[in-house]
Amino acid sequence: MERFIFDLDGTLMNADFELESEMLRGLFSSQEEADRVVPYKVDIIEEYESIFSRYDKDTFREYFTRRTGVKISSEFIDEWLRFGACLNDKIIEGVPETLEYLKMKDKKLVILSNWFTITQIERLRKNNLLQYFDEVYGGDYTIKPNREAFLRAFGGVNPANCIMIGDNYLKDVCGARNAGANALFYSPGSDSIKDRQLIKRIDEIKERF
Repeated sequence: MERFIFDLDGTLMNADFELESEMLRGLFSSQEEADRVVPYKVDIIEEYESIFSRYDKDTFREYFTRRTGVKISSEFIDEWLRFGACLNDKIIEGVPETLEYLKMKDKKLVILSNWFTITQIERLRKNNLLQYFDEVYGGDYTIKPNREAFLRAFGGVNPANCIMIGDNYLKDVCGARNAGANALFYSPGSDSIKDRQLIKRIDEIKERF
C-alpha cells in the first residue's frame, strides 16, 4: 500500500461533543432557541450529509434554519467551527505510534473527514498529529461516501494502492471500495464479520503492513 487514508472522529480521536453542545447553547439568545437546535444537531447533520455532496457554510446555515425554525447566522457557524478546534479531544490508543511507523516506511498519509477542513486541521495541529499528514480533506471538498471524495484523497495514485481506515462502514469502507480502493473497518467493540476487514486496534495496521 502506498497511500493510507484515515477518517478522523472515532478513528484517530474522540471529541467531547457534550462540551460542544454546551458551548453552542451559549450562542443563542434564549433557552427555547437552544432547545430547538442543540439536541437535534447530530440528526440534522446526518440529514444534510445524505442530501448534499459537500459542506458549504451558507447552505449548511440555511438548512439548519429551515429544519429548526431558528435563524442561524453566518457568525454562529463561524463560532461553531472555532469551537470544534477547542474541544477536549482524546487520541485513540496506538494512533501516534502507528502514524510514526507508517511515515518511517515512507507511506503517504491523508485525512478524509466529513466535517469542515479548517476545523479538522486545527484539531490535528492541537493534538500534534498534523505533522504526519500530507493532505487533509474535509466535507467542504466532498462528503463521504461520494466517490469524488475518495478520488481526491487518492491523489492520482492507483486506487489498488490506497487503503481507507475508518469507523463508519457505509461512509468509509463501502465508499472506499466503491471507488476501487481497499479498506479497513475500525470497530474495537465488534467481532469479525464476514466480508469486512475488521481491526479492533489501530496499531494492528503495524502488524499488517
